[in-house]
Amino acid sequence: MHSTNIRQTFALNNEGEITSIREVERGINCNCTCPSCNANLIAKQGAVRDWHFAHSAQHTCINGAESSLHLAAKQVVVNSSKILPPSDEGSPKYLLIDSAELEMSWDTDFGRMIPDVTITSGAEIYFIEIIVTHAIDEQKREKINSLNVPTLLIYLDPSMMAKWSWPGLKEHIIDGPINRQWLPQSNIKANPVFETPAKPEVQFDRQASFVIDNVQVTVRRYDWFVTVKSMYDDVVNKLLIKMSHKFNGYWNSVYKTCTYPRAAFKLICEHLSKLSAKQMF
Repeated sequence: MHSTNIRQTFALNNEGEITSIREVERGINCNCTCPSCNANLIAKQGAVRDWHFAHSAQHTCINGAESSLHLAAKQVVVNSSKILPPSDEGSPKYLLIDSAELEMSWDTDFGRMIPDVTITSGAEIYFIEIIVTHAIDEQKREKINSLNVPTLLIYLDPSMMAKWSWPGLKEHIIDGPINRQWLPQSNIKANPVFETPAKPEVQFDRQASFVIDNVQVTVRRYDWFVTVKSMYDDVVNKLLIKMSHKFNGYWNSVYKTCTYPRAAFKLICEHLSKLSAKQMF
């Protein structure tokens, strides 16, 4: 389990549907419960602190934020018409979603198996597994492999952002280019007819560079996202990780790169410019 201080920004409403803190009334009038412990929640919507759901002072729940985040992530897939699978090619392609079902039960030679989301695309079936706190175990992998169904693993680190929203989840779950992989042994077709080229091109159209603590930081804006990369300096990378929380981005620890929504380009450059200026004094 991650040790994070993320706020619980999703909960179950009185109809049992996952909902955002931005979609409910203030206080106990939100009529929401925690999906982890089933306790009634209070919608904190003040002017100073980030909006979030809270348990009563007498109640302790350590899994509420991450459990609700996992449910919300699955709902994002169900509500989407496409999702970006991993690709080694230069131009990303989206997998079109014709239908999606939450937690559909499947019988296997090793017992019942329930993937997070089952989608159909054309004549094919795919499983989606959202990895928030626990990787799928070997028993579930064995069940999936016995069905020979291609399974997309999407990794969602709760600490990417202290405050999660529907737009932020969509960026990471549907459009994230690097936080996913096919389950090993998945039978992926080489040229599936249900894939369509993504509208954006991978060639960046703007670039800016900054020097922070004698380390160059490069910002590149593509048609569908922005990347920020340094030269593998631990001190500077900590600053970039902190910045990723501020501007709805996420940090890839392998490539030491932050990825953001395209619209964040100007704000990121302004922030890095201020950091760079501080280093001069």
